Amino acid sequence: MELTYRTEGDYRIPNLTLPAEKAMPIGKYGRLRHRHLKQHRRILYKNLKTTCALNQHLAEIDQTANERMERLPCDELVLNAIQYFEYIMNPWDKNMLPHLLEDVGFSRDETSYYLGKMARSMAGLMA
Repeated sequence: MELTYRTEGDYRIPNLTLPAEKAMPIGKYGRLRHRHLKQHRRILYKNLKTTCALNQHLAEIDQTANERMERLPCDELVLNAIQYFEYIMNPWDKNMLPHLLEDVGFSRDETSYYLGKMARSMAGLMA
């Protein structure tokens, strides 16, 4: 591999480019992972991006998440997610739970349905 240079002022700068990443279909869970990496795992995000492994990683995450979603019934999955968020959130953050569900893609009706269902199941456990 032969390096080529360009001249800028008095400096010779190498013409370095990253190899093109293979375009892969990335769905909902891949996009969620992308956002998470970009916001919370910046070093891992930059490492994956510079090694041209980001798209492959996101496609694998998306495929794995879709396979797991097919195995779980929807109601059980949503209720477990809501209970998990209720468990890890501080009391003042619990008002954000409906907004989080709407950000993920639930409508207001679905959000109130699942929150009500979870509240009824929790009330049944407390009795």
